[in-house]
Amino acid sequence: MHAMPLARVRPGLPVILPKDLCIGFRNLAVSTFEDLPAAVKMLEHWNLHTSRDVGVIAVALIESGIASANRPMQVNEFDGFFEISDWA
Repeated sequence: MHAMPLARVRPGLPVILPKDLCIGFRNLAVSTFEDLPAAVKMLEHWNLHTSRDVGVIAVALIESGIASANRPMQVNEFDGFFEISDWA
């Protein structure tokens, strides 16, 4: 079994900014759970309340080698894009 590399950074990957990832996360949540109130309820159940929470997940996926990024990312880059309490 091979160990996955940490912090997979691949400079040639397309640029996806933290803000774009957060917008995509919101859109996917709404379409997956059929409407905004249902999405908010499920995300609250999963303890995902802010764009920073999305950043924690994204950075963990990159650092574990499950996902790749075109540059190193920090959780604080995801701060301030949304709070699900503002969606309702």
